[in-house]
Amino acid sequence: METRTKALIVAGAVLALGTTVAVGASMANDGWRGGPGFERHAGCGFHKGGFGGPGKRGHGAMRMLERYDTDGDGALTQAELDQGRAAQLAEFDANGDGALSLDEFETLWLDFMRERMVDRFQDLDADGDSGVTLDEFQRPFAKMVERFDRNDDGKLSREDRPRRGRDNDEGDN
Repeated sequence: METRTKALIVAGAVLALGTTVAVGASMANDGWRGGPGFERHAGCGFHKGGFGGPGKRGHGAMRMLERYDTDGDGALTQAELDQGRAAQLAEFDANGDGALSLDEFETLWLDFMRERMVDRFQDLDADGDSGVTLDEFQRPFAKMVERFDRNDDGKLSREDRPRRGRDNDEGDN
């Protein structure tokens, strides 16, 4: 396996771990899912119930406003979104061919995710000393097995998964 492929796999694993840590730490929906190209999906912060949606903090929508509201009126038009997206593509289209290669998209993705990564780091750095100790790194997972071990065998396995649509513990998984 090439070094670049290994690095991408490691980066993906780190990103997945960071996301898992954030979810485990806060168990809260911050109103944003995805990354560049995915803002319009359900987690973007725009919902039928309004800006941010019912019970949502709307961070995704706020980030979209900050990024694309070029006239500063606190609202987004389709023209602003289209113009902002075109500018992003042009910024990260290193060879100027009008399309993003996987390498160019990776650069865009990492730039887009940096703020979120810093937020997750700060969530873990409980004492604010700009370093995440082993204790801080482990804290979100400290009682995970205890919390999710439904059959009390001291470990997590398929048997511990919640069963959707069932009111009891009987039946197949």
